[in-house]
Amino acid sequence: MGEAADGQEAVKLAQALDPGVAILDLSMLQLSGMDAALEIKQLCPRTQLILQTVHPESHEVVMALRAGIRGYVAKTESAKDLVRAVADVSCGRVFVSPSASRVVVDEYLRNPATS
Repeated sequence: MGEAADGQEAVKLAQALDPGVAILDLSMLQLSGMDAALEIKQLCPRTQLILQTVHPESHEVVMALRAGIRGYVAKTESAKDLVRAVADVSCGRVFVSPSASRVVVDEYLRNPATS
């Protein structure tokens, strides 16, 4: 287990530890959580990735899932959601926290042709 201060450090730590699951903050310094996740995915293909954010945006959730990130958790949700996300992605499932999935569904219902 490890903790990184920024996105670049997260990539280096993932290379060193080759974790089963990595949790990244979307708004990390030096390298965004999304960019760090994409690098980790290339360097450590077995690592399952979870992104956390304070304010889920529909385009970010969709972009993350399309990029192969397996979990997307809003920090405003219960800590139980993060625990469930880790359990789900560890088993090969996808987890999107309720508020993040609500944002995606609301956007889809407003603009079904562009989602």
